[in-house]
Amino acid sequence: MKHRMYILLVLMFGGTALFAQKPATEAQIKLMNEKIVAASKSMQTLYCNFEQRKEMSALSETLISKGKMQYRNDKKLRWEYTSPDTYIFVLNNDKVSMQSGSQKSNLDKNSAKLFQRIIKIMLDIISGDGLNDTKNFTAKYFYGRELWIVELEPVQKEMKKMFAKIIMTFNVNDYSADKIEMQGKNSDKTIITLSNKKINGKIADSVFNL
Repeated sequence: MKHRMYILLVLMFGGTALFAQKPATEAQIKLMNEKIVAASKSMQTLYCNFEQRKEMSALSETLISKGKMQYRNDKKLRWEYTSPDTYIFVLNNDKVSMQSGSQKSNLDKNSAKLFQRIIKIMLDIISGDGLNDTKNFTAKYFYGRELWIVELEPVQKEMKKMFAKIIMTFNVNDYSADKIEMQGKNSDKTIITLSNKKINGKIADSVFNL
């Protein structure tokens, strides 16, 4: 199961985006922060589908996975791959569980701490809270009429081992993230696109139990 966890981390987190947006002015940065942070604070739950595209220097083909995510702001997350393989991991407060087929497991304390940290980064990216995480990232802002883009670069040595750069694309309708692009070492790239988002709908407790 630890081997499967490692594979999952490699597949999930590895990009530099090409975009037409111009660097934001100070006034635009202030506006972007205000809108995105306000939207993240009002987000109690999030349900969405996702498509994950992984480009790795060691592979000639792009790995494409699909699935669905369910999130509640009381430290609960269910990330479920449905294609081409089924795989689930769940964060329920401080408990991290994983399921592959009929096999279920809870991570040990040390592994769970690492996974929780990675999941927290992911949640902060999705919600927009990562914009003000100056302890872990420096941010560059790019402003457009339809899309806003924030480029995060890790500042801590440990974080740099995981990410070279994270690109977040926000829509200007609800100020939530539509796309997350992560760049790892050796030009590895992971792009996660979120779709069919439902914000603040009811998500049952049972969703976060395996």
